[in-house]
Amino acid sequence: MSIAHSRWLTTVAPALRRDPLGTYLRAWREQGDVVRFPLGGPFEAYLVVHPSGVERVLRTENHLYGKVAWHNACFKQLLGRGLATSEGDRWLSRRRLLQPAFHRDAVASMASTMVAAAEETASRWHQVPPGQIIDVSREMMRLTLSVAARSLLGVDASEDAARIGPAIDQTLLHVFRRLESMVAFPLIVPTPANRRFLEARGELDAWIMEMIRRRCQERSGGPNFLDILLEARDAETGEPLRDRELRDEVMTMLMAGHESTSVALTWAWYLLDRHPNVFDAVRAEVDEVVGARQIELDDLPRLKMTSMVVDETLRLYPPAWSTSRSPVRDDEIGGRRIPRGKYVIVSPFVTHRHPAFWDDPEAFRPERFSRGIPSGEARFAYLPFGGGPRQCMGAQFALTEARIVLATLASRFRPKLLAGHDARPDPSITLRPLGGMPMTLAKA
Repeated sequence: MSIAHSRWLTTVAPALRRDPLGTYLRAWREQGDVVRFPLGGPFEAYLVVHPSGVERVLRTENHLYGKVAWHNACFKQLLGRGLATSEGDRWLSRRRLLQPAFHRDAVASMASTMVAAAEETASRWHQVPPGQIIDVSREMMRLTLSVAARSLLGVDASEDAARIGPAIDQTLLHVFRRLESMVAFPLIVPTPANRRFLEARGELDAWIMEMIRRRCQERSGGPNFLDILLEARDAETGEPLRDRELRDEVMTMLMAGHESTSVALTWAWYLLDRHPNVFDAVRAEVDEVVGARQIELDDLPRLKMTSMVVDETLRLYPPAWSTSRSPVRDDEIGGRRIPRGKYVIVSPFVTHRHPAFWDDPEAFRPERFSRGIPSGEARFAYLPFGGGPRQCMGAQFALTEARIVLATLASRFRPKLLAGHDARPDPSITLRPLGGMPMTLAKA
């Protein structure tokens, strides 16, 4: 090992654990669009930043890049064998089964649920005394969890967020810590961390099965994601999905269906507070298009500034800030050899800051999306929902919800960040703000 390599290893490995976002950005700016990270022994990771390389990993040669086995095993402890952790034929069959639940028409039918949840939040916020501090990140989690339960499961869980939220936090923290550790005790070993995880996961499992039972009994309202699962039949046996299979898919969609949107909305409130001129533009737009009535789905195409704020927030603070793959054979990206079995990291947080595709990339400038989302050669310069065959099929659901919530609440409230609070991203499973987002509410 050379002296330079030794120094790189001893300085970078701890830095990746301490500050992955900063380390990724510094390494990319110093070494270019493909960065090799020696992690000790046989472990190596390659950060791929340029959109052409990202597209190769996620789309054009995605068959060469499978999920990292250790990472997938960690997620399976929470999600089971749901869509997110499946590969090959199983993934393809489940994707085809579930896709109709997120068709444009299906998402449109869920808009009224999103509006109702936003209005409920507005009613609750009107009861907050002037100057009282609320954690907007927790408020957005409560809202999006309610939307996910109603839209995807067809049940009202608006009163369950206070109980379920901490269990979600605990399970996600457990998965993240295992991802970081590379080596961990199996769940059968009763360590304090394992016991906390199993207790939290058990609470979520019980809640999910109760939601499934309630939906089976009620079946009111239009069809939804859970109805598709309940009516599905195995292609070979003709049997319905087993309880464990139902649980795994519901857990996967519950996590994906609320976590990313709540994180994006939280950062949107932060950015609007930091840029009051943009906040004023959003409010003026909503006043002109919607007025004093409730927002409707047909209003969204005319809420251009609101949509651009959502898009720009997702550029600066993509909730799914990093993903990883592992090549099944040697490959080459950007002139650099990528050996079989190593880690390949794609970080939207970094790629979204590439100056070849984004002018003044660190600035919050929603108007940069006035011409729409990048396309063509720049398509993979913007990937808040991933890309390629495994792109999040709930993207339209999340965007619709974020726009409705932002427009509804911004027309009545101006959240203000607590003075002195340092809002920094916490790069764990998603890009939540470290320490939450304490804010006060000024009414319109």
